[in-house]
Amino acid sequence: MTQRNRWRPALEFRRKWDGYRAWASLLALLLFFSLAPAISPRQAFGGSLGLPRQSTQQARDKGNGGSDEKEVRALEAGKSIKDELAGGRRQAYRISLGADQFLKVVVEQQGIDVVAQVSGPDGKEIAEFDSESRLQGREEVSLVAEAAGAFQLIVRPKLNEAPAGSYEVRIEELRVATDTDRALHDARKRIEESLDLQHLGKHNDALPLVERALEIRERILGAEHPDVAAAIDSLAIIYARRAEYVKAES
Repeated sequence: MTQRNRWRPALEFRRKWDGYRAWASLLALLLFFSLAPAISPRQAFGGSLGLPRQSTQQARDKGNGGSDEKEVRALEAGKSIKDELAGGRRQAYRISLGADQFLKVVVEQQGIDVVAQVSGPDGKEIAEFDSESRLQGREEVSLVAEAAGAFQLIVRPKLNEAPAGSYEVRIEELRVATDTDRALHDARKRIEESLDLQHLGKHNDALPLVERALEIRERILGAEHPDVAAAIDSLAIIYARRAEYVKAES
C-alpha cells in the first residue's frame, strides 16, 4: 500500500502530460487545416509536389517538336547542313530570296523519310514536298519567289513515331527564274489550289486546274516524269469523285 502511494504522484503527472500532448497535437492539426486554403501545396511541402509536374511538362515539350523551331538556322548557297531527326521533331531553316528568284533545295534522306514544307515571307505555306517514300533518297524542293523576303523551310519526319535518322539539306540552285521555272511553279500552284478545293468538295472547280497543270508538266517534263504521274493521279481522283469512273480508270 505504501509502495503504491509512493508512485501515485508520478503516474498522475504522466497522465496529465499525455493529455497536454494530445491537446497540443489536436490544436496543431486544427491550425493547419484552418490555414490550408491560404497555402499552396508547393509551399506547404517545400516545392516537392511541383517537381513531377515540371518533369512531365518538359517531357511533353520535348516530344511535340516545338522546341526545335526556336532555333531557325540560315540556309545559304554553297553550305550544306547535316542533322538528325526522330518522330515528333522538326527543324526550321531560313532562306533569303529576291523577287523572281528560282530556288531548288535538296534534302538527302539518310535513314529517315522526311517531309519538306515551305512558307513564304507572309508565313503562309506555299507547298509541301514528299515524293520520296523510302528512308534513303532525295526530297527536292523547287519554287519561284513571287516576292522578296525570308522564306522558311521546315523538315520533319513523315511518321510521328519514326526512329532517329540523319539527313543533309543544301541549296542546289539559286538563280534568276526562267520561263520554264515560272511555268512549272504555276503548275504546282494549280495542283495545290485544286487539293484545297477537293477538300472542300468542290471537284468541278478543281478539275480545270489539274487539267491545266497536267498539260504544262507533260509539255515541259515529258510523259514519263513523276510529276506528270502525280498530276494524272490527282485527275483520276477527281473523276472518281465525280462518278466518272470510265475516265478515272483510263
